[in-house]
Amino acid sequence: MSFSFHFARLWRWLTGRLWIRPALYVVLAVAAVALATLTDRMVDRLPFFFPVPRSVIENLLSIIASSMLAVTIFAVSVMNAAFSSAIGATTPRAFEIVIADNAAKQALSSFIGAFIFAVIGLVGINFQSFGEPGRVVMFVLTLSVFAWVVGTLIYWIDYVTRLGQLRFTVRKLSVRVEKVLGDYLADPASGGFAVPAMRAAPEGAYPIRAGKSGVLQTVSVSDLISLAKSKTVEFDIALAPGDIVAEGSPLGCMTGGDDQEDTAASACACFTIGPERDPVQDPEMTIRLLAEIADRALSPGVNDPGTATDILDTLAGVLIHALAVAKKAGTVEGDRRVRVPTIDSERLVRAAFEQIARDGAGAVEVAERLQESLAAVATVATGGFAEACKLHSRQALIRAQAALAHDWERERVNRAAAWSAG
Repeated sequence: MSFSFHFARLWRWLTGRLWIRPALYVVLAVAAVALATLTDRMVDRLPFFFPVPRSVIENLLSIIASSMLAVTIFAVSVMNAAFSSAIGATTPRAFEIVIADNAAKQALSSFIGAFIFAVIGLVGINFQSFGEPGRVVMFVLTLSVFAWVVGTLIYWIDYVTRLGQLRFTVRKLSVRVEKVLGDYLADPASGGFAVPAMRAAPEGAYPIRAGKSGVLQTVSVSDLISLAKSKTVEFDIALAPGDIVAEGSPLGCMTGGDDQEDTAASACACFTIGPERDPVQDPEMTIRLLAEIADRALSPGVNDPGTATDILDTLAGVLIHALAVAKKAGTVEGDRRVRVPTIDSERLVRAAFEQIARDGAGAVEVAERLQESLAAVATVATGGFAEACKLHSRQALIRAQAALAHDWERERVNRAAAWSAG
């Protein structure tokens, strides 16, 4: 696989780790002591600074070192409570997206890093006899870290008050859904050539078999294109991200080339298989996350149809935005040497609205809003997407007519669904 693909995976992994930023603070602390030592040896006097007593620096560093551990423990406990509240109000499957929060990681890393800086600074200032220039450098750097920590703490307090709110979590999820769905609709084949799903394999094709069982998470189409160019072969991918894979089952097939077994092994490395679905290339999963929040709100234990209608508005907005992105991008002519199956438009619309239509059929406000949302999406959609919206509008109407108790409620939903009757 290409360096860019490996780097992208490594970068995603690193950005998800909490220890990266504290490690940078270690480097900063060592560099601060080294800079102070170097300044002390190269500069005799700094006339534009007042003398800084060593005790002032020690006291500042001691305050940071003694307080940051307590602040970090407090921040972790608050963050866990906020994350638990967010997951409890939405869906457990949104956990990965909710915790992928740079603001929370930045705050925790700053507190831990400030503690590390203070400890290393105390060690350095006690083992090294700094003159006036070195003390000035250490004082300025210590003040900078102190100001950074205070600012981060103020921001964290403001941020954490919103972290556990349902609206805040829904907004985070909707941004991710817009990104994944917009990228997919703009280029469904990720640089390859888009073909309908469930195509028959070409005659005489050599299979590319999975090395393990699980869920197909990502496919590096760009690496398959590079492999197709170098080996003079063509690939037909059989599965899409989110599909279940059994060990030894075909991920796709290839035609042409000489050393087919070796090429198939290289191609297999372009497929990432894991224990669960990954939202990176899986628009159906990300859409379903939002729908599950609405579905949970409609459960008898929660009974919150207002949240369901809010989610319907969010879903409609996300789909309309993604369709606009795809329309702006235009038709992408991918590389025909790698043929990639597309996700049927009906599957995406089903992921967004089916479970809400099922469990919200007995609530007139939800059934009516569902029809309005589908109508709004259908006005900007074309082809299969527009037809899928009409199909689910008619199906939702049938559910509502069977579940609603009063004729006037059924009439409201009928009027909202009139657009799909033709």
